[in-house]
Amino acid sequence: MNIVILQGNISRDPEMKYTQNGKAEQEAALRKLNSVVPDYIGVLDKQNIKTQQGIDIIDKYVIALEKQAIAELLVNRVANLSVKRLDEEQRVREQLTSNLQRQADLRAQLASVEGQRGEVGAADRKSVV
Repeated sequence: MNIVILQGNISRDPEMKYTQNGKAEQEAALRKLNSVVPDYIGVLDKQNIKTQQGIDIIDKYVIALEKQAIAELLVNRVANLSVKRLDEEQRVREQLTSNLQRQADLRAQLASVEGQRGEVGAADRKSVV
C-alpha cells in the first residue's frame, strides 16, 4: 500500500494518482512532515514514501504520537487524582477539626452540667443541715 500526502494529511491510497498541482502539494506536505518528524524516525522523500521504508517511518511517527498522547493523558490523570486526593484530605481535616470542636463543646457543656449538679447537691446538703 502506498502513502499519499495531501495538505499535510497522510492517507493510504492504493492508486497513487498524481496531478501537477497534487505533486506540488505533496512536496510541500512532505517538507512539512519532515520538519515535525523527529530525526530518529527517519526522513521521508519522494522515493521512500512510496516504499515500505516510508510506511515504516510514518508508522513509527504515529506510534510516537500515540505514546506521547498516552503519556500526556496519564500525566493529566495523575494530576486530577492528586487534586482529588488533596481535596479529600482537606475535607477530612475540616471534618476532624469540626468533630474536635464539637467534642470540646460537649465537654464544656458536661463540665457545666456537673458544676451545676455540684452546686445543687451542696445547696441540698446546706438545707438539710
